[in-house]
Amino acid sequence: MIMNVGGTAIPGRVRRPSLPLPTNLQDVGRVMKKRNIINQKYGRYLVLHGSHYNKQKQFYWVCLCDCGNIRSVRHDALISGHSKGCGCSYLKNCSIPGCNNKYMAKGYCNIHYMRIWRYNDVLHTERERHGMVDTSEYKTWQDMKERCYRINNDHYHRYGGRGIIVCDKWKNSFMAFFADMGLKPFPKAQIDRIDNDGNYEPENCRWVSQKENARSRKKLTMAKAEEIRNRYKLDNMTYAELGKIYRVSVSAIFNIIHKITYNEVMER
Repeated sequence: MIMNVGGTAIPGRVRRPSLPLPTNLQDVGRVMKKRNIINQKYGRYLVLHGSHYNKQKQFYWVCLCDCGNIRSVRHDALISGHSKGCGCSYLKNCSIPGCNNKYMAKGYCNIHYMRIWRYNDVLHTERERHGMVDTSEYKTWQDMKERCYRINNDHYHRYGGRGIIVCDKWKNSFMAFFADMGLKPFPKAQIDRIDNDGNYEPENCRWVSQKENARSRKKLTMAKAEEIRNRYKLDNMTYAELGKIYRVSVSAIFNIIHKITYNEVMER
C-alpha cells in the first residue's frame, strides 16, 4: 500500500482496525478527539492517521519516524512522551572515523571498546599470539597496566594517580615485557620497581618475593615527620588530608604528630 505524506509517496503496510468502530455518541466523540492529533509531531514521530484498537481497547496511531520507519504507537504512550521514536536515535555509530559499527559503550563499538580495555589504545591493530594468557606472567602484566591506567582500580591512586606509567615498549606488547623480564624465578614472585617513584620499564623492574617487595617501600624520614607536624600546626590540616598527601594511614599520622613512633611506619 502506498501512503502520501506531504506529497511524498511512502511505501508501508497499515493495519486495519481489529475492532469495529464505536457506534454510541460517547465513544465516537472520544475517537474523534484522538483523530485531532493527525499531522502533529511528538518527539521524532509525525502522526499520520489512526490505526486500530487492541484487545484492551487501547487506541493506536500510525506514525512516521524521522528516520523513515513507520510504527503503530499507543495513544497514551505518544501523548505522554514515553514513546518518542522508533529507537533509531539510540543506534549510534562508533565515534572512530570510518567505523560504521553500532555504538556499545563510551562512544565506541564492541571492537574498539575491547581494544581500550585490553591494550589501552583504541587504534591498536596488532594482535599478539603467544598462548600465555593463562600464565602468571601475563596476569602480572595485565595488573601492572590496570594499576597505572584504570581509574577504577583500587590501587590506582598509588600508581597512575601519582604519575607512574608503563613504558611504551611494555604497554603495547606482552611479548616485549616477557622478553625483558622472563619467567618468574618462583611461583609467587612479584614485580618490583627499584626506584619506587620510577616507571615500569626494563631498567627499573625485577622479580622479588613479597617480603622483599614490602621492604623496598620507603620509610618515613625525620624530615618528612617534621614536615607533617608543621603542616598540621600551621595549615590546620586533618589527619586524613595529611595521610592522603604522604600516602600513609591515619593512625601513622597520629603517631607522628604525637611523637609516639614513626620510623617503622611504612608508606602505602
